[in-house]
Amino acid sequence: MRIQHNIAALNSYSRLGNNNSAISKNLEKLSSGYRINRAGDDAAGLAISEKMRAQITSLDTAKKNANDGISLTQSAEGALTEVHSMLNRMVELAGQSANGTYDNSVDRKQLQKEVSSLQSEIDRISDGTTFNGISLLDGSLSGSSTAGGLTGSSIVNFKGATGSAAGTDASTTPAAATTGKYTVKVDTAFTDGKDVTIGGVAIHFKDDGTGDVQTGTGHDDDQTKQAASMVTLLNNDSTFKNHWTATAAGDTITITNKDAGDTTAFASVAGTDAGNVTQTGADGKAAAGIDFFQKDTINIDGTEVKVDWSKLNDTERSALQKDWTASGSPTNADAKKAGEIIQKTINEAIDNHNAANGTNLNHIKAEGSVSGSAASFAFTSGLKDGNSKITFTGTSNTVLGQVASGNLTTNTQTQTLAPATSDVTGHFTMKLGEQTLDVNLSGITGSTDVASQVQSAIDSALSNYDSANNLSGTDAMSGKVNVKLNKDGALEFVNNTGKELGFEDKGDGEVAKNLGISTQGKSLGNGGLTLQIGDTADSFNKMTVQIDSMSSKSLGILGIDISTQAGASSAIDKIKKAINTVSSTRGDLGAIQNRLEHTINNLSVSSQNMTAAESRIRDVDMAQEMMEYTKNNILVSASQSMLAQANQLPKGILQLLQ
Repeated sequence: MRIQHNIAALNSYSRLGNNNSAISKNLEKLSSGYRINRAGDDAAGLAISEKMRAQITSLDTAKKNANDGISLTQSAEGALTEVHSMLNRMVELAGQSANGTYDNSVDRKQLQKEVSSLQSEIDRISDGTTFNGISLLDGSLSGSSTAGGLTGSSIVNFKGATGSAAGTDASTTPAAATTGKYTVKVDTAFTDGKDVTIGGVAIHFKDDGTGDVQTGTGHDDDQTKQAASMVTLLNNDSTFKNHWTATAAGDTITITNKDAGDTTAFASVAGTDAGNVTQTGADGKAAAGIDFFQKDTINIDGTEVKVDWSKLNDTERSALQKDWTASGSPTNADAKKAGEIIQKTINEAIDNHNAANGTNLNHIKAEGSVSGSAASFAFTSGLKDGNSKITFTGTSNTVLGQVASGNLTTNTQTQTLAPATSDVTGHFTMKLGEQTLDVNLSGITGSTDVASQVQSAIDSALSNYDSANNLSGTDAMSGKVNVKLNKDGALEFVNNTGKELGFEDKGDGEVAKNLGISTQGKSLGNGGLTLQIGDTADSFNKMTVQIDSMSSKSLGILGIDISTQAGASSAIDKIKKAINTVSSTRGDLGAIQNRLEHTINNLSVSSQNMTAAESRIRDVDMAQEMMEYTKNNILVSASQSMLAQANQLPKGILQLLQ
């Protein structure tokens, strides 16, 4: 018998600890509902479960994407419903005008007015139908202006128009603005038929009440009464009250600026009876230096934007109010900081203008720098193409009027070729249907030359194709592939060959890739809008929605004229072709909707089955776990009881001491 080491008690204690640990895990699983709460519970199961969760999330997201796609196509198809209705009405009008019972100069002219109006509405629907800011019917989802086209990825970088202005001395501390104040004293009462103009407001005095002020006994028959009535007339005038406020005290009218510093000139007293009053006073004067409460007008790419400088804080105002001329010795850091403040403020104004007017103006870039001891400020438009322009106008004491001298002179925008010219020179393959053509591209000299050089190389390849296949006339392929550089700096191909068009590199060459038109390029494809409708990035889990332009020009009805009988007859066929085009597009959109609905059903089933599989791995079987918990609970109680019994064993030694 031993008392130093109670092996039975140690064994019972060890078992109790194991049972307590087991029951703790049972409680954790029962309370969380998960069989795997940490990697230690089942490392392999956790890894599989997490991958399944990612796939389930992707499936659910794809289902949402498909629903969004249905909404988009429904928006487009709904708009085309009205286009169909208008085309049917145009057929009716054309058929009516084609009848010989109408007079050209009267009846058919009225019919043409409605046709023109319907054309305008079709164009408005084409330009204005959007989904989440994405234009649907203007042709931007077609990939090119002609079916069968192809658009590459961007290879040309555009730089908007630039302008620069020398810095001025903006260091003067603004002086307090003064208030304009005038007095007009009525020296002689006005009588019937008298007239006077005060501050640009004409006032007529009549005894019979037909004038602005009624004179005569019992009415405004003295200077004091007339002054009070004249004040009411002045303060009610829409032009006068924008700048001035009038008050009366006895026979004297006091006129003051509503805002200190308003330099609007006060119109002097005039009229045939101006001698009845005496005018004295002077206009107000604006503060010197920068007036941050005046707004500048910035013309950005042809759109005027008002810039509010009053939102600048004291630190920002101080950073702008410096002497930017050589005498002020500005630092490059100061000029750079000022440019950043100007850029931020103008771009905020652009954002506000876009939000309020539905425009899509790009942000400008403003940079301040020091050269030859004086600062200058350069401005660059963000427009990618078109008539890029940036100018500003404002009063002489506003921010740009003080910081930068004079209106900006717009320089021509520039564009640069992203790859080196040597990287886009050489041979590549053009696939035309089942045929493979060699394209020899040489002589690329810059961004302005790339489209014409690609066009020349393709024309040569097509000419060789025609010669090899003895094709001529309308059967010839020459001239049926047209190339241009679009506003995104990408090569855009219009394919009228009736054959599938594509480009690939030859061997180890990368000319087509560098031009952005190969399968290795960034965004080769037919344009359109790509929907992610699966749980992977594979091409079969993507779907492209393409919608051609539905404008009157694209539908072939822009030039129809039913003001003559011959024109009306010709218009009938054109309109019916347009109806067929719209019907075909609506049919395509309907097919896409049906496909997406089947996609959603499939995604729902896949997500459900994947969730069930993940549940079998991750979730706990409550009944089984409760059995384990009950067993372990009993074992804990038994372990505690046995530990108590084992602790009593050494007491037997006391019997040996008796």
